[in-house]
This record gives sequence, C-alpha cells and structure tokens, in this order.
Amino acid sequence: MSYRLKLTPRQRKVGRFIGAVRNEIQKAYAEEKAAGHTTQAELARNLGVSRSVVNRRIRGLQNLTVRSIADLAWALNREIVFGFREPSARPGTNQVVTTTSDSLWRIRDSRPPTETSVNPHTAANEDAA
Repeated sequence: MSYRLKLTPRQRKVGRFIGAVRNEIQKAYAEEKAAGHTTQAELARNLGVSRSVVNRRIRGLQNLTVRSIADLAWALNREIVFGFREPSARPGTNQVVTTTSDSLWRIRDSRPPTETSVNPHTAANEDAA
C-alpha cells in the first residue's frame, strides 16, 4: 500500500505560493550574503529579533506574516513586487500551461547600481559611440 497525499486545488495553489515566497526570501538572503552585505546576525540586529528567529524565517521553519516578509525585505534592502492576474489557462480547456520566469512575487534589490555594475544594454551603446 502506498501513501499518497491528496491535495485540493486550493491547497496546491496555496502551497505553491508559500513555496515561491520562501524561495524568493532565501534567494535574496543568499545574494546579500554572497556579496558580503549582511549576515543573519546583522539582519537580527536591524529587525530587533534574535538570530535564531531570522534563521527560522529564512529556512522556512516559521510561519511568515505579511509584516515579517516586509521586515525581511526592508532589512535585505529589497523591494517587494506583488500582484494578482488571471490564470493563463483554465482547468479543462486543453490548453498547454507554460511557466515563465516572470513571477508575480519577487523581491528585487532596491539599492542603486554601484559603479562596478554594468548594464549590458548601455555598455554596448557606449562602446559604439
């Protein structure tokens, strides 16, 4: 006998959204850490919580509220982009559902570009001039 978890469409959609939010938080933290901009201890100090709270939030071991997500975005110097849209295909319509990298939920870097960052679109124009 095999065990099979049966999820309703609602549960599946909620789970995927929560997973996407957690992935974006983890990705934003990993980018900041790799660039040497922050540590969990620094985030905790900025947020006024313990490092273990920050660790649980980043690892997905603690339920997140909208406020805690906004706090993490602020501490990571990121902007939250969020929106609702109609699904591209409805169940039972025999349409191929494709996924894109353009997520409705993203946490973008809100720091201004540094002098070392290069925009390939403007760099090509400067080289041609």
